[in-house]
Amino acid sequence: MFVFALDAQWAGVIGTLGGVLATGFIGLVTASRSHRWQDTSERNTRDYQARQVTAALQRECYARFFAAKEALESFLRTRAPRPGAPVDEALRTMHDDRPGLVNDFTTASSTARIVAGQKVFDALVAYMSEFGDLMRAIAGADDPMSASHDVAESAEERLLEAMRDEQSEALQAVVSADKRATFIGWR
Repeated sequence: MFVFALDAQWAGVIGTLGGVLATGFIGLVTASRSHRWQDTSERNTRDYQARQVTAALQRECYARFFAAKEALESFLRTRAPRPGAPVDEALRTMHDDRPGLVNDFTTASSTARIVAGQKVFDALVAYMSEFGDLMRAIAGADDPMSASHDVAESAEERLLEAMRDEQSEALQAVVSADKRATFIGWR
C-alpha cells in the first residue's frame, strides 16, 4: 500500500511538472512570437512615419525652391537693364542690389538637391543649367519668348513632372502602409 501511495504521489508530481513545462513552453513560444510581431510592428511604424516626414520635407523644399526661383526671375524681369553692361556683370550686380533673393534661391536650390530623389535630382540639375541660361538671357534684355525661355520652360515641366511622380510614389507608399497597418491592427 505504501508503494501505491508513493507511486500516486510521484504521478501527481510528474503530472504537475509536465503541466508546468508544457505551459512554460507554450508561454515561451507565445512571448517569442509576440516580441517578433511587436518588433515588426514598430519597424513598420517607423518606416511609415519616415516616409510621411520625407514626403512632407520634399514638398516644402520644392515649394520654397519655386517661390525663390519666381522671386528671382521676377526681379530680373522688372529690373531696368543697364545699358552697355555685359550680361555677367548685370547678374553679379543683382547680388548687390537684392542679396536676399540670390541667397534664398541658392539655399532653396541646394536644399532641394539634398532632399530630392534621383529622378528629381537629375531633372533639377538639368533645369538649373537651363535656368542659368535663361537668367543670362533676361539680364541681357532678350525677348522673354526666346529659345532660352522655351528650353527652360521645357526643363521646368520635366522637373515638375519628376516632382509630382516622386510625391505620388511617396503617397502610394504611405497609403499602402496605412492600409496594411489598419488591416493588421496597429492603428
